[in-house]
Amino acid sequence: MAEEIGAVGNLLQPTLLADFEHTGTQSAGDRYDFTAKRLESDEVAEIEYIEIFSPNAGWPGEDLKQVIPVIDGAAIEEYVSLSGRYTSNMAPPRINQMSGPAPLQTTRAVFSFGTPGIEDPFLNTTLKAKKTISIRTFAGNADITQDYRIRVWGRLYKGEAMLRSVFGDTVYGAEATIEDRNRGKSLSVTKDAVDVSIKNWDMFVGGVKQSKPEIMPMVRYAYNAAATTANTPFDFNYSDGDVANDWESLYFDYGTSEALFIKGIGVRSHTHLKYMGLKIGDREYPRSAGDEKLFRVDYNNNPLHFGHGYPLFPQNFPLFVPMPLLPMGYLIHNEKGRVIVYDDGTAISADDGNIPTAGIIACLQGIKVNLP
Repeated sequence: MAEEIGAVGNLLQPTLLADFEHTGTQSAGDRYDFTAKRLESDEVAEIEYIEIFSPNAGWPGEDLKQVIPVIDGAAIEEYVSLSGRYTSNMAPPRINQMSGPAPLQTTRAVFSFGTPGIEDPFLNTTLKAKKTISIRTFAGNADITQDYRIRVWGRLYKGEAMLRSVFGDTVYGAEATIEDRNRGKSLSVTKDAVDVSIKNWDMFVGGVKQSKPEIMPMVRYAYNAAATTANTPFDFNYSDGDVANDWESLYFDYGTSEALFIKGIGVRSHTHLKYMGLKIGDREYPRSAGDEKLFRVDYNNNPLHFGHGYPLFPQNFPLFVPMPLLPMGYLIHNEKGRVIVYDDGTAISADDGNIPTAGIIACLQGIKVNLP
């Protein structure tokens, strides 16, 4: 496996946990599962972020449509599904990302699954691997003929002494709260205390065997499988055929046992997009005075743009803007909530499956909670 971290102080720096490279052709529509990287019996890892080196770097690239982490043998596309296309890359190499204050947006941060090395269940939502780390990919409507690479970064803990030096003897057991300050709502949960050990690592938040309340990072993207209706909200609802796959759905009809805290939303610039935001219950957010509503996402002035910087920057610049974060998050719990967009009065056609797409590509990041 990767070289373990030595002194505890070095845990502040990420280590390369796995490095996957695909060579040769991946035919249109085909799935590819990389050979899993195995952890030693006395090692565990928390995955902080990944980097996708898209095939055929340069505009518009080839059709690496979907990238899914596989943790301890479990594919988690319900929670994490990333676009790997060069144009809409949701996790590009960090050296090419604009991570500081950026034009057109007040809040940008390079995407990560959570903050490693701390106990807080709503902050440390990193993926927890106890046995293996792998990646599953899908080609889109066209063959992938160029090589691509995916690197997995995080913290590698060798031995229980190191693990306990970071997390203590137990984690959880106390109430934790996440707040939607926009709407004056909150959600409090208490996870059962977990003894810190190699054996129990997959029971931590972000692990595939944690008990309820389960807390996982959520990040996904969606293409519009249907055309928009002029001046009418479009909400990426799988049940209505707005998107092609259930893991693309940005419409959430939750009862008391499910919750989603939305930390960020984004949409790639499109010539006929005008607004983007959220609708929770019967209200749209953010709420604005006068005739303005939601976020304006005009083609050359889109604060929620993500992926390759074009059209905000030239096509030949290998510059990417991260998925945007909202100034304050929104909580969906025991209600209906969805991401919505409006066109500018000219309907936007359904996604044509090509790159760059003729349709809309939107993204969301947040925290999913499954309650008892």
